[in-house]
Amino acid sequence: LEKTNPHLLKFFDIVTQAGKGSYVFIIFSFLYLFFRFIQKNQRAKNKCLYILVTLLLSGVVCDVLKYLLARSRPYLFFTQNIYGFHFLKAQYLMNSFPSGHSTVISAVMTALFLLNRRFWPLYLGITFLIGLSRLLLTAHFLSDVLTGMVLGATTAQICLNWFIREGFLDNVR
Repeated sequence: LEKTNPHLLKFFDIVTQAGKGSYVFIIFSFLYLFFRFIQKNQRAKNKCLYILVTLLLSGVVCDVLKYLLARSRPYLFFTQNIYGFHFLKAQYLMNSFPSGHSTVISAVMTALFLLNRRFWPLYLGITFLIGLSRLLLTAHFLSDVLTGMVLGATTAQICLNWFIREGFLDNVR
């Protein structure tokens, strides 16, 4: 990592910040409130609610898995040769699996894709870029990122099925 171009590291540090769930939560919360109280658009409001529920559920499941599995981060591997799962630990250096950034961004981008497939290259590109940033910043192993992506996408599909079944959203396919 120390031989990596500092400008590239700074770029990926900015990219990785975009994958934080809190930013996405704030944006879609404001959109939800806008469509609920100002524009009074039920369909758009429910789409925002779907994205918020997907974001929150994927984040909770991811955090529970991080605590239960307690996989050491690459930093510990590179500096102390510590690797593997240590179970039921809450320390930052022991919560690598799955990647929270990858889980959340994959959940939101999959949800957006399921609602509007036209922009799929953008959704895929954002998901890939944030996942790559987690690897290049050595915050995660590849399996952490890929598992987070699968977890996020699966959560988005499960939430969509529930929103359709309960009548909050039309069948968007």
